Amino acid sequence: MKIELAQIPEEGLEIKADEKVVIGDNQPVTAELDIIVQEVAGEFLVKGNVSASMELTCGRCLKEFKKDLALAIDLVYSRTNEAEGEGKDHEVTAGELNTGFITGDELDLAEVVSEQLMLSMPMRPLCEEGCKGICPKCGADLNEKECGCETRSIDPRFQVLKEYLKKKE
Repeated sequence: MKIELAQIPEEGLEIKADEKVVIGDNQPVTAELDIIVQEVAGEFLVKGNVSASMELTCGRCLKEFKKDLALAIDLVYSRTNEAEGEGKDHEVTAGELNTGFITGDELDLAEVVSEQLMLSMPMRPLCEEGCKGICPKCGADLNEKECGCETRSIDPRFQVLKEYLKKKE
């Protein structure tokens, strides 16, 4: 959903809609938007709430699971004029660290929402907090059953010492 910046009324543009966005490795997600876009002193404020449900892969057991994300967004966008050379080699000041930059006359909300959902996703998603993962030796799902494999491993440099101790017994 692209918003023409010139079409934003003085009181702001309220958007309540479902927006299809693409997250990560081309995963389509439908996000529910409840956002207000306002122009204040030449900058564009984007405030509101976004919620989405997405399919993730557990970082321990590799099972797919559904995760609901709900986040509040409060963003500031400022225009740059690349035609005049501005924006290409623009040095970001400390006051601009939380500011996004718009080139042209449109704000692409799908891009904004996709970026915010990506930033709110966990680095290593887990299907549940106590997930035991899979056995590194046989690949069994340890959430379903114990596999019986020896889980302690020895440093290969000490393997000779282990063999020596077995012979001595």
